[in-house]
Amino acid sequence: MFDSSDEAQIYREQIMRKLLKLIGSSTYIIQDNAMSIALVEGCDVEDVKRRDFSSKNAIKSNSHDLEMLQDPDLLGLSLHAIIVDHAKYLSKPLLMPHELDLLTELDNYLHSYSTLIKTASSPFPFPVVQMTYTLVGIYLLTLPFVLCDDIRNKYVAATVILFLTYGFLGLTLVATELQDPFNGDPNDFEMDKYRDRVANGVEADLSCVFTNLDDWYTRNDDKDDDSQNKFAWASIFGTDMSYSSGT
Repeated sequence: MFDSSDEAQIYREQIMRKLLKLIGSSTYIIQDNAMSIALVEGCDVEDVKRRDFSSKNAIKSNSHDLEMLQDPDLLGLSLHAIIVDHAKYLSKPLLMPHELDLLTELDNYLHSYSTLIKTASSPFPFPVVQMTYTLVGIYLLTLPFVLCDDIRNKYVAATVILFLTYGFLGLTLVATELQDPFNGDPNDFEMDKYRDRVANGVEADLSCVFTNLDDWYTRNDDKDDDSQNKFAWASIFGTDMSYSSGT
């Protein structure tokens, strides 16, 4: 049976708001290469807000979005403190294994966030890209001279070369795109969509009181993927927090 007291609902509300702020801030930072680099180099979020990014990798957010951003690590510590403080709010405190499960999931999220900003901020040497394109180009240009002795039929040879060229160039382009998969470009990971779906799920689970699992299933079975639309981030941050890669 779920605790339906006012204190328990306040507890769930606190966790929901902190968790939504953590999700919104962390996914926004991951998408911004300049901000990820600054954080990895030792700056905190407040320092990043005050810095003037004038390089080509400048932060693409408006000033209001930056003002609303919060440090995910500090949000994680605050959320940790709220979770362990459950005895003050719940008539029946969480069992130790359940509390540890929540703290473990929070630690896993923060660890994944740290790994992703390191990935997003890792520089990729441009000479490596140049050498890769050069070697692939030389290989594909000389390939017909190699195949002409082995494949007598010119149509078969042309077909083989066509598919090999398509494959090698395709893999090269995919590798180039994977250098920065979170930057908000049309062919990058749809971070805003994933973030909004998670946020909608968090809000649906923590903003209502369910007396049993049947209530939870009834509420969530009525939704399909199309209903998982954009989350109302203005209720949390005062802005929609939509990341744009800019030009």
